[in-house]
Formats: sequence, C-alpha cells, structure tokens
Amino acid sequence: MGRIMDVNEFLKNAIYAVEKEIEAVIERPSEEVLYNGKKTDSVLDGVRYIFDCSNASIQYAEIVSADFGDKTVKAVPVDFSDNKLTLSFDNAHGKEIDSVHLSWENDFILQRIKSRLKVIQTEEDSESYQRISRMLRPEPVEVDEAPSIFEDGKRNEAQINALKMSAVQPVCFIWGPPGTGKTSTLGYIIANYLKRGKRVLFVSNTNRAVDIGLISTIEAVTLMDVFFDLEHLTRYGEAALPDYKMEMLLFENQIQKFVSSRKEKAIELAGVMDRWKLAEKETEQKLRDGYHLSDEEEAQLLTLQTEVKRQGGEAALEERIAN
Repeated sequence: MGRIMDVNEFLKNAIYAVEKEIEAVIERPSEEVLYNGKKTDSVLDGVRYIFDCSNASIQYAEIVSADFGDKTVKAVPVDFSDNKLTLSFDNAHGKEIDSVHLSWENDFILQRIKSRLKVIQTEEDSESYQRISRMLRPEPVEVDEAPSIFEDGKRNEAQINALKMSAVQPVCFIWGPPGTGKTSTLGYIIANYLKRGKRVLFVSNTNRAVDIGLISTIEAVTLMDVFFDLEHLTRYGEAALPDYKMEMLLFENQIQKFVSSRKEKAIELAGVMDRWKLAEKETEQKLRDGYHLSDEEEAQLLTLQTEVKRQGGEAALEERIAN
C-alpha cells in the first residue's frame, strides 16, 4: 500500500490540486451564444436584458464577457429561472439584442471548494477535519474474502491498490496529478462493481467529466469481457462529448427506443388478436354450416389460442395493446 498522508498534508495537496484546476478553467473559459435578448428595465446597477437560456452554470459567474462582434463589454448575471437568464449591462444596447457571444470563467464550484478546504485547515477540532482523518485512516473492514480484482494488466501498483481499496472500503479517495491514470482506473473500479452485480451512480461537477468517466467505463467493461449489457448504462443530462459510444446510452435515446419498441410490440399483439378473432369467427361459421376443420386449420387455431393464453388471455392482451 502507498504511504498514508496526514490531514494537513492532504489538505495542502488538495488545495494545490484545486488551484491547478482553476488555472485550467481560466485558460479555457466556458462559452455560450444567446439570442433575442429583451430589454426589461434600467436600475441603479445597469440596464437589464432577458434571454432564453438553458445553461444554468452562467448564473454562478461573477462577471461575463459579452462579445457583440464589433465590441466586447462586461455583463453581470443577476437572475436565472425558468430557463431565462437576466444580464445587467453598464449601458443599453437597443430594445433587443439579436445575439451575443458570452464567455466566462466557470470556476464557481472550484473556488467554493478551495475556500472550504482553507477553512477546514484551521479547524482541527471540526467534524469535517475529523471526517477527513477517518477517510485517510479508515477502520479496517472485515470481509470473509476480498473480491477478485479484474483489470487489463496495464495498471501500475498504485492503480491496483486503488482497485483493491475500492472493493472493500465504504469510502475511497483517489488523488493524483494529471496523466496518472485516474480516469481509466475509475472506469475499472466501476466495471468491477458491475461485474459483481452492483448498481453504480457516477456523478461529477461537469458534463464533460461525466462523459469521460462513462467512456472509460465502457472501455473497461469491454476489455474485461464483463457479462453486462451496455444498454443498462444510462447517461442522464446533456452530453458534452459527441462520442458515438454514448449515443445509445443517452436517456432520451433510450426512452425513444423503449417507446418505439412498445409501439412495435403493440402492433404485433394487435395482429395476433385480429387473427385470433377472425379465426374464431370463421371456425364458428364453419361449424354452424356443418363443415369440419382441416388439420392445417386446427393447427393454426391451436397456435393462435396458445399465443393468446401465453399473453394472459383476451382481456390481458387487449390491455397490453391499449397501453
């Protein structure tokens, strides 16, 4: 196992890591183009415009850069509700703004994390400080037998230790600088959980991070030859990466496929019901007219009757068709 840090060293490293993340975010600001901004009113702090907007993260920016093509000005988000964003500008830009390109440093959550970590550094008696201590030095977990760990044979010692710890510890924290294989190791952690029949919820602070984690999981599941149907994975929310592997996993696509499948099944069952009723009607008519059914007709009738019974009877079949 690797060396265990003390809490102060951990907090120092965590703050350093968050600062590096903030630097990366500042280098690659978030962007959004808004259309059809409507001027609402002028207040002491500026002139306000309302835009239709589905990107909720803009509301957390302290200030945004608004590029009109011929000029760039500053704006401040003042409200976000019902997918409408209100921006305050220093000056008016007409009754309506046809379009504006926004860019901002999407580091709100990271700045909050950094601030909180610095507070915890000074509160050694706080519950948060003690909780971190327990995380770094967890009580041994008694298990009858440690689960087998599956990986691609390319994991290094630290990554294999992470896989082993995640299999037995209720909480597992993994930290490392960029390029040390955290994301791929995460994919194998999730794949090992799935192989053992566990249900996994994976969340992150950005859509891009969720996509990368999901792609890593797909690759690990494939390489490990896990007996797991990838369609049982579901990607909720808006995907940031246009990766074909995720297309079938998007919740909206899975719902559409499910609805289409239900419609196809309903059409198939309706065909069974129609053929059964027609066969019943024709059989009754032939018997009334004194005719006997041929072996082929009896076989067809029996096949339809068996299928209707398998679906739970006529009433159940009609309900399934209707629903």
